[in-house]
Amino acid sequence: MNTVAPECLVCEGTGWKTHSVNDRGVRTVARCDCRVAARNAKLLVQAEIPTQFTHCSLESFDVEFPEATESLKKALLYAKKFVEKYPLEKAGILLSGSCGTGKTHLATAILTGLVLLKGARCLFRGYSALLKQIQGTYSTRVADEETGMILTEYSILQDVIQAEVLVLDDLGAEKSSEWTLSMLYHVINERYNNRRTTIITTNLLWDAPPSTPRARRKSRDQEEADEVQKTPTLRARISERTYSRIAEMCPYKFDLQGVDYRRRYLRVGGVRSRGVSG
Repeated sequence: MNTVAPECLVCEGTGWKTHSVNDRGVRTVARCDCRVAARNAKLLVQAEIPTQFTHCSLESFDVEFPEATESLKKALLYAKKFVEKYPLEKAGILLSGSCGTGKTHLATAILTGLVLLKGARCLFRGYSALLKQIQGTYSTRVADEETGMILTEYSILQDVIQAEVLVLDDLGAEKSSEWTLSMLYHVINERYNNRRTTIITTNLLWDAPPSTPRARRKSRDQEEADEVQKTPTLRARISERTYSRIAEMCPYKFDLQGVDYRRRYLRVGGVRSRGVSG
């Protein structure tokens, strides 16, 4: 037997509530909270945040453990201000750092905050997954689970390009090829041209650190610096024209430093307060 869901006691099912009454007794109305909550719940589903990170929030991003670095605290502080000021602040963010320092947690927490507090239309895409999804359209006919429409390279790219706020996760994870560089440039260039907010995470250095003069005998610090110089950078992994656009799109860059949270969690066997971080 079908049952009818109870109506909201505030708006009585109309979706509107009295906002104020002026001195002439005329009412103004606003969207009822019940409709706002329903809309935001739908937007969260459409954001396609991976299940592993759906619990992540800015409040659960832990920076109080002993090994927490200033870089984590600064990134969290800015993330909170960004969500608070959006859409007055729409410039993108680049989060770099080694595995397990919290990049993906912070990025998905920003998306969740923007959906729940600002009603923004957001989208999460892993860079490798995006490329594989596009490649899959070349050999098989794949239908969208929600609409039933056949996915094409164009439709997949349009979703990513048109998202109000996009998280592009783990950029640089795939080795560069003419095709991957072309796909990436198309996405970045279209979002750049339309001034859409993009949040990028990467395990790679943004750029190589300045070189230092060689000493006759290398110190341990110099040897470590030389190793860093050999590490691939995001700039080397993507084309120069894409790098230039990202540099302008994402003026706020945070290098999250610290221990691998996954290993720390397994080592101490504690409560997972920050989630599995990217």
